[in-house]
Parts: sequence; C-alpha cells; structure tokens
Amino acid sequence: MPKDRVLPNSHDAVETLEAGKLQTDDVTSIENNTSTPPSEPKPSGVAPSGNVHEHRLKAPGLTPSEFHVTHDTTGQHTLSWDVAFSVNSDPQRSLPAGSCNLYLFPQFTPLNGEPVIPEPRVLEALCELIVACTIDPHCDVFSTPDVVGAFPIHALTVCNTEEALELVEQLCNARPLLLLGQLHTKHRAGFPLFTGESNLHVLCVNQREDLLCRLIQLAIAQLRAEHLKALLEAQCVGVFFEAPPMSIYGGTALSYACCFDLRRAVLLLLETGMVSLNDRSQVDVVSGFLPLHAVVACESMETYDWLTSGLPPKYAALVDQRTSTGRLKGINNNGLTPAQLAARLGDHSAVKHILRKQCSINWVWGPVTEYRMSLAGIDSCGDGGGDVMELVARIDAVKPTTELLLDSFMTGFIYRLFLDKWSSYWRLHYARLLLDSVIMLMMLAVGFVLKSDPGLQRTMQPVVIVELLLMGIVTEVQAVIGPTSPEPYAFRAHHSWALWNPCLAGRVPDRLSLVVK
Repeated sequence: MPKDRVLPNSHDAVETLEAGKLQTDDVTSIENNTSTPPSEPKPSGVAPSGNVHEHRLKAPGLTPSEFHVTHDTTGQHTLSWDVAFSVNSDPQRSLPAGSCNLYLFPQFTPLNGEPVIPEPRVLEALCELIVACTIDPHCDVFSTPDVVGAFPIHALTVCNTEEALELVEQLCNARPLLLLGQLHTKHRAGFPLFTGESNLHVLCVNQREDLLCRLIQLAIAQLRAEHLKALLEAQCVGVFFEAPPMSIYGGTALSYACCFDLRRAVLLLLETGMVSLNDRSQVDVVSGFLPLHAVVACESMETYDWLTSGLPPKYAALVDQRTSTGRLKGINNNGLTPAQLAARLGDHSAVKHILRKQCSINWVWGPVTEYRMSLAGIDSCGDGGGDVMELVARIDAVKPTTELLLDSFMTGFIYRLFLDKWSSYWRLHYARLLLDSVIMLMMLAVGFVLKSDPGLQRTMQPVVIVELLLMGIVTEVQAVIGPTSPEPYAFRAHHSWALWNPCLAGRVPDRLSLVVK
C-alpha cells in the first residue's frame, strides 16, 4: 500500500474559493484562480465579529423554524445554537442548545455539559440543522473556510465517521454546484498548507471508494465541463503535501486513486476523457510523478500490472514515461522511467517485477528458462544520467540502491554488466584519459609560453590547431559512445540472460549467464 502525499503548477495554481466570498451555486475557476462573482444576497443576522459569524437561520424542517446559529472559524469549524430544536415538533427528536465541531461529527457538546454522541433520533435533528445551513440562501457557513483553509464539507469528510460521510453525500446532493468543486484555500496566515485538496483526495486516502464513485458520478452529472475538468485536474499543492508519505501520491485525484488501488474510481475518472495516465500536463508539480510513477513509489505492483496491461489500451499507462522535475528538486528523481525510479528508491522487488515484465522467453527446458531482455534504461549508454547502472554508482545513492550490485540481486546481473563492459572497453577508457592528459598539457604549455613571450603567437599556431583537432575528436567520440566518466564505457548491444531457478527442493542452484549478441 502507499506511503505518502504531493503538488501543481504554481504555489497558487489550484486555489478555488476565496475565503468568505462565494455566495453562489457555482464553483470557482481553478485555472484562472479567480472566484465567481456572488449572485446571492449577503446573509442576514448579526454582523460577523472576527472569525465568529452569526446567522439567522431558516430551517423549515425544524421547530422552531428560525433561530440564531453561530459559526466559529477561529480554529476548526464549530456550529453552536442557543435554543433547543426538534424535527417536526417531535420531542423524541429534540436537540438541546449546544455546539458541534464538524471535525468530530456526530459528537456535540450541550451547554455546560460534556461531549456526547447523540442517539439516532436526536442525530437527525443535528443533521437537519447542518443541511439547513447549506440550503439557506442567506447563510454562508459552507462557503467560509476555517483557519487552515478548509471548508465545512472538508471538515466532515476528514472526520471519516459513517454518520459524517452520509451527511457529506446528503449535502453534496443538496448543493452540488457549490460543494463538489470546493478546494482547500490558503491558511489564514497567508501560506498554502492544504491548498488544492478536494473531497476526492480525502476519500481516496481514507479508501472510501463507494462514496468516492458516487460523488464522481454526481460531479459528472451536475458540473459544467470546465468546472469538472478543473476539479479532476486539481492538485494538492500545500506544504503539508511536500513531506513523506504525502509527497509520492502524485497530486491529482486520479493519481491518489491509483496509489490506493481504487480501480472502480480510476475507471470512472478515465472514462470522463478529461484526465489520463499519460498526460504530461497533469504531472505532479511537487514530485514530478505521473500516476504510474506514484504507484511504483508506493510499491503497489499489482496496481502497476493493472494500469499497464489490465486496462483497455486507450486508457493503459505507458511503461516508458519519465518523471519530470518537480518542486522538490532535492529528491533528484527527474527523468526516470518506472524501473529506474524503483532502482533509485532501492526497491529490489519492484525492480525485479518490472524487469521481468520486460522480458521475453527464449526457451524453456524443464526447470531451466532463458529470458531475453533489452538493456534500454539499464545500460549506461542511454540518454541522461538515469540508467540503472548510473543510479547505483551515484554518490547520493541510498544503500539499498547500491546493493543492486550484489549477487543477491538477480544473481549479480548488474555487477556482471559492469565487468563485461569494463573488459570490452578498458583500453578505450585509458586512451581517452591519455588524450585528455595530452590536451591539458598542450594547453598549459601554450599558456606559459605566450605569457612569457606574447610575440610567439604565430609560432604556437600549429600547436593550437592540433589541440583543437584533438578536442574535436574527443567531442565526436563522446557524442557517439557516451561521456567519459568513472563508470565503464557504454556499449550499444542486446544481451540475453538465463536465470536458472531452483527445482523443487532447490537442487538446481541459481545462476545467471550473460551473452553479448
């Protein structure tokens, strides 16, 4: 299962709702980071004082049908009321005066009492109160964020109790245009803490797939295309998502659903045609991951197989997609394929799994099987510095990554590659070193001679020309066979390797044979 969460295109790119301004049955434009102008009248009642807002609530389903409700956003969303009320004048369904922290729903605290969980009949009255806050056009409780930038609908979803999630679905059905598209805004202090997180992200993390699928279907049915696309492309960009494990989940709701193996939700999202497993424009801006990279980072190999070969071809993830440079540049994971990312993270089982998926069988003889595998992405002759042979030799490689060289990993497959390449190219390596040394000595000689006697410029011209020719040769060789480095030179070839597996009680030893074709 996954380990972490992640971010989008700029620090402010996915803010949707400006605090206290949205009074309409519409969602904010994520792409332009602007709010839809208010179309409903300002709430009536006592004027707000700081972060405490009082409303004269009209609740037709309650008795009395009109009373004052206070919404305190100093810390977490807390509703309080100073009169007892009931559902349809039924004393059995009456709720005394008190308060309710929405993050702890259905717990409420009576005046001068201790927090309690109400009985189901009494809980119905509390739910009716919260629904009334949502549908009353003069009440802006559900468009007011708290100190961390969360809206009340997020508080109830984060609460994650069965009662809270039932209420979330009821509220979203009552006001889908307002609630479905809401994203966390900035912290009241002005910095992005949970910015960009939607209910879809929270439901993915809590693995509430049934409710997640129903809300996705509701959003498809109720939201306009541009607002639906903005919601599905929204990424978690707050600083909370820069730390493990949040930083590896990929940012979008699709990536989160993949990481937590919510396959029905993944299919629903892909069928909208607005998100894709391979769309480079939806790369997570924190880690630079696409969903397939996030799944590899979460060590979810069953999900990896499903995304690459279990989905219809038009939806399937491409195994050669590379990571991008994310906001967390220090992790240095840019330009890596899924197999290379697994090697970079030191996940031996994931590397073996992905490489085996890339193999084809040459022949089978009883307990012996020979596999053929392209070394693209493994051999250091590839573009960039992300090939597996280069990753294991990097100074910043973690210990599990360097252990890929040991015999315990595929019977020393990577180590044998190093030996094979060194035995084939050690002469070229030393020739290059000699050529570099000659060029350096010539440059020093020319520099000292001309410094002592500038009049010898014409005399030194042949030496300079020879030096330039040698530098051209070095450059051409580097372009053809790869740059000089402490590692052996790259060669462009295919290998076949035979992995001999133990038979029955292990009487046939594991061993690996490499043959250059």
